[in-house]
Amino acid sequence: MKRIIPILLLACSVSCQKKEEIKPVTEIVAENTPQQLLEIEVSRVPGGSFPSVIELKGDTANIVTKYNYNVYKLDHPNSSLDEKSYYEYFNTDRAYKKSLNKMPIEIFRKLPNVNNVKYKIAAIHEDYEISINRQEFENYIGGKPETFEAEWTKKVSDPITYDDAGRDRFFKKFGKYTKK
Repeated sequence: MKRIIPILLLACSVSCQKKEEIKPVTEIVAENTPQQLLEIEVSRVPGGSFPSVIELKGDTANIVTKYNYNVYKLDHPNSSLDEKSYYEYFNTDRAYKKSLNKMPIEIFRKLPNVNNVKYKIAAIHEDYEISINRQEFENYIGGKPETFEAEWTKKVSDPITYDDAGRDRFFKKFGKYTKK
């Protein structure tokens, strides 16, 4: 029994240290500029490591992914992602739409100072784009993002991003596909 107590104390000590390392959202916001916060949110979205342009002009977020491995490696020289894996990531129309739909909804959810999102994926033979403003998005989901916080995934994110019919409906309303 005496041997268990030191182990439990050690476990508590380690877990307590880990909790102290996690910064509250308010500290992250206070430590970063709006541009940095946009870059953080973009990086959290599936496909968010691929954009070559992430800029905030006023209340508009402009994100561009140039679907080209060489451009990606210039922007991310330390990435271990190989060329084959890079091109396999967006290998279907569904993958493009998932990323395009997810990006603006998460930005609107997390960054209240952003009122417009324009996101473009410039692929080899086609361009995919989505352009949406906060009011259009709130009308589409039937309220402000914060009203759905408890059920965000179930009521907003999954239907728009992962449900085939919902993803296509959202993209048809706000997105655009152009063959080159």
